[in-house]
Amino acid sequence: MNRMKLGLDAVLAWFVKEPKRLRSLHSIDNRCLNLTFSAGKSPELYHAREQYFLPLLRTGVVEFYGNNLFGLGPTCAIVGSGQLLLINTPTNVNKDWQSEGEDITPGIKRLKWRTELSAELRSRGIPCYKFQLKQAMTQLKTPEAVIRSWQAVSPEINSRFEFYKHGWQPVPSDKPSGIYRSTPNGFAQRYYKLNNDMWFIIPDTKSNFDALNIALLNAKVQHSEPIGWSYLQEKGLLTIREKRFPIIPERLLTIHTLLNGSVNNILNREYYVNDSIKLLLNNYTSNRHRNVK
Repeated sequence: MNRMKLGLDAVLAWFVKEPKRLRSLHSIDNRCLNLTFSAGKSPELYHAREQYFLPLLRTGVVEFYGNNLFGLGPTCAIVGSGQLLLINTPTNVNKDWQSEGEDITPGIKRLKWRTELSAELRSRGIPCYKFQLKQAMTQLKTPEAVIRSWQAVSPEINSRFEFYKHGWQPVPSDKPSGIYRSTPNGFAQRYYKLNNDMWFIIPDTKSNFDALNIALLNAKVQHSEPIGWSYLQEKGLLTIREKRFPIIPERLLTIHTLLNGSVNNILNREYYVNDSIKLLLNNYTSNRHRNVK
């Protein structure tokens, strides 16, 4: 078992120990940094979070509950491609089906689907959802559509404002679209400017953990920059390397791969997609998809 898997198991066990308790991002970061220390590595906050926490968020085993708090995701079953994923099921339920399935990643057990499982799940009060990646991706809002749903404002740009492009810098004279902040301070108010001179407040991570990820992705799209993923056509394999990629689309890809592919791909952020899904991903990112031959 690799060190990353051991760390994820340890973080999940910490959540499971008090299943109804919500944990702050600060306490989660400390837990992840401690795991990094114990592994004999130099601690870097976002790397520690990426290794030992974000994979749990991408699978839905852990959920964001607002106010910078996280907890176990709801117990449920997901069906697709002749498989069933049990997510955060109680120990006694997993024990009943232990011989049938496998614990494929922390918090998730995979079984072969059979029709009588529906009644068994309902009798235990476990909701069961049918999963189709294409349908889910069709309903996914583009980053720009999400930004347009945020609070619109008309900020007064002054000399203290900064613009983000590969790091914070003075505001360019043409005030391009993208991410701004009101002062050179990590806690300053952030804004997103669209091409039509419309400005929106970027929600802070306390209220919307994914907001900055969405803003960063849209800025790369608008400035025609690489968005941190590649597609290997002959294997139908999409690899995401961008640290700050939006959680929800990657969760959909994660579930699809757990139902259809090798579990080892998940920790490497490698996902199985076909041509129709690739087209939807292109639409999601305004055709900024890169094909790798």
